[in-house]
Amino acid sequence: MQALLRAGEEARWLRERVATGDLRQDRLRLAAYLDHEAAQEALGDLPEISTGGDLASWFIALPRSSLDEWQPTVRAVLSASELIELPPTDTLSPYLLRELRGLCAGTASDLSRLPEYEGPPGEGDWTAKWVIGIGRNVGYLAHHNMHADVLASLRLFARGLLECGLTASQVQAKVAEDLVPWALSEARGAN
Repeated sequence: MQALLRAGEEARWLRERVATGDLRQDRLRLAAYLDHEAAQEALGDLPEISTGGDLASWFIALPRSSLDEWQPTVRAVLSASELIELPPTDTLSPYLLRELRGLCAGTASDLSRLPEYEGPPGEGDWTAKWVIGIGRNVGYLAHHNMHADVLASLRLFARGLLECGLTASQVQAKVAEDLVPWALSEARGAN
């Protein structure tokens, strides 16, 4: 009962923050999509977004930002990438993760080109390097507003996460854990 009261109070507080300009509506929608109970209650009756359990569709359906359309998606990709176990000999993946963090923070060093790879992974050859590299490419493509390529890369990225042994529920829980606080803490003008 107390949890319901707290969620109701938090929902009222979230609606008030949107009304006063302290929280953007798109950030509230993102938190609701990520199953934040108070955000869902604050928004009221939302149409159900069915992804059929498909991880790629779940990434694609993430609500976009009004200021930087792909920022929530790029942050979700970074969050999911951090779940991948990196072999000690992998020197490229930490660099790619730094680049992806830079894209999220607006401090990426080189957005003029994609990293160079030898080709796509073969069957059974989904390594951390490939999946994180594809995630970095999602950030690059989003930065350059290459929408169709972002969507195609998200599909490949989601497949790679699953090939690396992660489950959709693990990925979704990690993304929600990382993105809900970001979504609900930002003021209207911030990225």
